[in-house]
Amino acid sequence: MHFFKAEGAGNDFIFFAEEAVACRPQEDMTPWGRYRFPSPGGKAGAAPKDEKSHRKSGEAAEDAKNCREEDKTPEDEEALRQWVAAVCQRKTGIGADGAVFLSPGGASGYRMQIRNADGSAAAMCGNALRCAGLLLFHLFGLFEARIFTDSGERQVHLARPPRTPGAEAVVCASLGIPRVFFPPASLPEKSDLREATFISVGNPHAVLSVSPEELTSPSLPEKAAALSAAVPGGVNLEFFTLNDDGSASVRVFERGVGETAACGTGAVAVAFFLRESRAHGAFFPRRIRMPGGVLEVSFSGDGQAFLSGPCRLSFEGELL
Repeated sequence: MHFFKAEGAGNDFIFFAEEAVACRPQEDMTPWGRYRFPSPGGKAGAAPKDEKSHRKSGEAAEDAKNCREEDKTPEDEEALRQWVAAVCQRKTGIGADGAVFLSPGGASGYRMQIRNADGSAAAMCGNALRCAGLLLFHLFGLFEARIFTDSGERQVHLARPPRTPGAEAVVCASLGIPRVFFPPASLPEKSDLREATFISVGNPHAVLSVSPEELTSPSLPEKAAALSAAVPGGVNLEFFTLNDDGSASVRVFERGVGETAACGTGAVAVAFFLRESRAHGAFFPRRIRMPGGVLEVSFSGDGQAFLSGPCRLSFEGELL
């Protein structure tokens, strides 16, 4: 099974894209020359000898319909969860914060299904969405694309394409309209989550303002794990401090993963909190500084959030 490894501001993912590739003619040129994805019975980069040497897009799309996520039995789901968790293991697998499956998504788009590092399903991931945009450029030369997620349709476009296959690019993605939601009534009375703002960016986040000293505390991961466990189903946590230049420094703890170098939807959640509070200046696009890099968040007049930042394809290979 062929895979690609990509990262956005240090938030890294394993991509499986055979279904998406099967729906494109292999004669297509990519930004790097002739088609790079391994073809059946051939080498990577080899063009097919004739029309019969590859499946037609209609046939591949029909195959995709027969393997939807919702059709899986509980046994299938558990097997997939365990397989993804093993592949994402840092020391015994490929290693990643999550796995992403790209498949045909209609006449002019792609379907993206996301799994956290522990194998659990995720409805949305901002950096995975941006990395998917870079992969589609890498494979097909697409500068923009429609991507369908479990949180709805999203748009991605390359603001700055890479100069070589492994070079850094800047990719922008739309992430819908964030919204505040009420925390669960079951929260413990003295929990710090009582002070958090709960924000949905297609997935749930709890945003907490902390002191610079607490932000760098080595005990923060343990605290974050306890806070997330107090929410039924878990929650992504963002701890932030505001800087003099209007940027925010953030540490993020993702459910199903743990602390990550960056989180795209988490960056949007923090920026949305600052926008709505109106107490921290009107700096937009807002720069969100995370351990893996800087992400920028802006909003349209109707409240749509847009996330941009660095992305890079690290390597590709075959899973034995």
